[in-house]
Amino acid sequence: MTAALFVLNGLERSGTIWTTRLLADSLGIAAHSRQNDPPFTTEDDPAVWHLERSGKYMRRLHCFVQAYPYDNVPCVIIQRDPRDVAVSQVEATRIEEPYDVYAERLLPNWCHFHEEWWTDPRRVGHVRYEDLLTNPHKEISRVIGLLGLPINLEAIDRAVQEHKFSAMNNKHKGRHGKAGTWREALSPGGAARLWELYGHVLLRFGYGSKGVL
Repeated sequence: MTAALFVLNGLERSGTIWTTRLLADSLGIAAHSRQNDPPFTTEDDPAVWHLERSGKYMRRLHCFVQAYPYDNVPCVIIQRDPRDVAVSQVEATRIEEPYDVYAERLLPNWCHFHEEWWTDPRRVGHVRYEDLLTNPHKEISRVIGLLGLPINLEAIDRAVQEHKFSAMNNKHKGRHGKAGTWREALSPGGAARLWELYGHVLLRFGYGSKGVL
């Protein structure tokens, strides 16, 4: 009987699909989407990965604490600068709203999501999207170690080479997958207002010169 081994959880456009592929192939397990529990799934969901692999699997979710479907399945949170998340969501889904306006609407949800999960006992660790871009080998190894699973450096290297972000041939590649794009997309006034309202939370989660986790 198959069972969920762990969950990768993050807000949409935080790098969950890419990280799902890296983790699933590094561990040699199947990955299932947030849409349906296996064996029910949709063929067009890009987070469904190697469904032919039998046994335990990982899931990708976009769940706030109260909607998390498991009591005893560990959760890894993927975290990305919310200003970049806003830019990516606007560009990937063609939201007809100015970057500044959408970002200010998104930030409260981002803060709520991460502040709640930070104290939830089901969270076994986190990964920062920006760190994953910089050093995917190190971050994937660290996450696998946090889960208490065996680390296979050769498998991790193969997964990283196979799923290099710059080489991903799908609709998600482009400017909105990079770090720091909010500096170009947001107006100076909009960026300043976001910092005035939410800078204390951004600093707490590592997004600022004095940021610490």
